[in-house]
Amino acid sequence: MNKGISVYITVGEWIFKILLLNLYWFIFSVLGLFIVGIFPATAALFATIRQDIKSEDDIKLFREFIHYYKQEFIKSNILGYILAIATAILLLNIQILGQLDSSLLNSTLMVMTYILLAIIALVAVFIFPIYVHYQFSVLGYLKYSAILVIGKPLHTIAMLVLIAATFYLYYLVPGFIPALGVSLLAYIIMRTAYSFFATPEQ
Repeated sequence: MNKGISVYITVGEWIFKILLLNLYWFIFSVLGLFIVGIFPATAALFATIRQDIKSEDDIKLFREFIHYYKQEFIKSNILGYILAIATAILLLNIQILGQLDSSLLNSTLMVMTYILLAIIALVAVFIFPIYVHYQFSVLGYLKYSAILVIGKPLHTIAMLVLIAATFYLYYLVPGFIPALGVSLLAYIIMRTAYSFFATPEQ
């Protein structure tokens, strides 16, 4: 087969996988009414992408997705809502501090809150790749994600650059958002994280 045609076929098959995974993520998020569906659907998305990256052969995407969705339903919701509640508390804190009179203490608390919010945002980027790659307790995932964010700044910066580039692509071509939005971003995050995880799953 012509090499150029082979490349086109490979790229086309990969794009089709991303389209399917995005569809699965949306359907299973809706099945959980988003409230209890979005976090297990996201965990299943990352886990399926990880299996696809690991495997030399094609995997059954739907079978893998639904397996991880069921398996991680409770634990992923616990983990996701810990992050969501922590974020909500910090955002509320910012709103309250913004209404208080200006003072050194107020300014210091505001800066600290923004720093914590930034750390949570970075932890959220790494949490699902770590969640599907390692076996930890719920708090262990949060701890390891924070250690990775702080301990490997170059990796963190590289990840943020790739995420920013993806969002810029979505800005240039908004039509990609409904078709590829979540799954393409998840693939880029998982692929990048997988490449610099120190060891295989433990």
